[in-house]
Amino acid sequence: MIAVDEAEEAKLAEIVAEVRDCGVRAELVDGRRAQAIEPMITPACRAAIHLPDGIIDPMRLTVSLASLAAANGCDVRRGTPATGLHPTARASRGSTRRAQPSARVSS
Repeated sequence: MIAVDEAEEAKLAEIVAEVRDCGVRAELVDGRRAQAIEPMITPACRAAIHLPDGIIDPMRLTVSLASLAAANGCDVRRGTPATGLHPTARASRGSTRRAQPSARVSS
């Protein structure tokens, strides 16, 4: 998160405190330090919150992994609980209540 004006900059310290309260490492950095960390950041950056460990958006990660699996031949079934996983030498077969879709495994 970056601040490009004084009003945004004033809010960052409180946000850093909230992030730290959640157990995430966070530090408030000035615009120069932010640009050193991320060279593509806007030159208008006055301050930023740096998260050295990063943050993962679980929904985007899940969708990305499902898309990658589908692109590699997996049958992705939303809303269908997996009941088992049965790996073989060339594929993994997952069990659901309705079927056993398979996906190839790269070697």
